[in-house]
Amino acid sequence: MQEEQARRVFRQIVCAVGYCHDQGVVHRDLKPQNILVDARGHVKLIDFGFSSRFTAGQKLTNFWGTPAYLAPEVVLWQAYEGPPADIWSLGEPAHSGGPPFRE
Repeated sequence: MQEEQARRVFRQIVCAVGYCHDQGVVHRDLKPQNILVDARGHVKLIDFGFSSRFTAGQKLTNFWGTPAYLAPEVVLWQAYEGPPADIWSLGEPAHSGGPPFRE
């Protein structure tokens, strides 16, 4: 994927996740496999099986998601706010296309 196309796709991903958060929904399993891009470059988020409703400032204590993409506080089994954990999950795939920690 060319850099400009990657920017457009990532912008759409961030907007889609922001929309979910604005609606009070946290995804909790954001990873490349749960982000589809169609032939026209439109993004679709899928697999809301671990998603949860939340309120602003609410700390979540359910530890769901794919281990390689979890925010540090989730890995450490600490209560966490859902939106920042979702944003963390987007960071490394945007940077390198893969999980933040590899063997």
